[in-house]
Amino acid sequence: MDIDIRSKYYIRKSAGGLNPCIEGNNAFGLRPFPGSVLPNCVGFATGDFNRRIFGEGENAQCKYLGNRNAKEFTIFAKQQGLEMGSDPVEGACMVWGGSGDGHVAIVEAIKDKDTVLTYESGWSYRAEPIVRQLIRKRGSGNWGQSYEFLCFIYPPGYKPDPKPERLTYKIKWGDTLSRIAVKFHVTVKELCLWNNISNPNKIYAGDVIYVEAPLDDFIEYKIKRGDTLSAIAKNFGTTIKQIMEDNPFIKDPNKIYAGDVLKIRRTK
Repeated sequence: MDIDIRSKYYIRKSAGGLNPCIEGNNAFGLRPFPGSVLPNCVGFATGDFNRRIFGEGENAQCKYLGNRNAKEFTIFAKQQGLEMGSDPVEGACMVWGGSGDGHVAIVEAIKDKDTVLTYESGWSYRAEPIVRQLIRKRGSGNWGQSYEFLCFIYPPGYKPDPKPERLTYKIKWGDTLSRIAVKFHVTVKELCLWNNISNPNKIYAGDVIYVEAPLDDFIEYKIKRGDTLSAIAKNFGTTIKQIMEDNPFIKDPNKIYAGDVLKIRRTK
């Protein structure tokens, strides 16, 4: 999507535009054109968020977000009835806060659940370009910003998928994460993800962990020395026949080999 910074969404209301944000120059004393809002992240994100909702036609308006520090966007968005969450959505406003004024950006496209393409501006950016297109990654720490990432503000009408119901399990003496994973038909990796466990070999009796809805229909199980297909099937509440159907490389149920990885279908 091309950005026309001379659109009425980036022009101050007092100059005949729609944007409620202040007029002003950037850190270099530059202004894109007379009447433009301050070329910072707030002025641009406010205009662009509304432009994507209302379009450029006769219904054009700047109803959402507004003239405030970036880190305060979440407060205002809540007052306006907008949903917020931790997962990216096209057209959402990304918000960073913490010390200082924070930063905001607009999600142009989603590459995957951990990578987005943004349009964003900033007071310290030079006049050309006023708006930058950036790739931001979740795993780079705060989505690649020095400020703390707060949330995505979703466009009006968007409802995030409800969080799956969670079961709780109190760890007992002698438990291991792998045994708990088998018990609930999930993987150790999933348990670590759901409970922010950095070392799967360090869990403590008495702690409570959460088990959420499975991420997919299968889990992987690495065959250990001494395993039998019947014992594996019993542990996972399935059948030898089902395991063989899902793992066609097994030709003889009495011949499985340590180190091979099985796909085990989850049971309800």
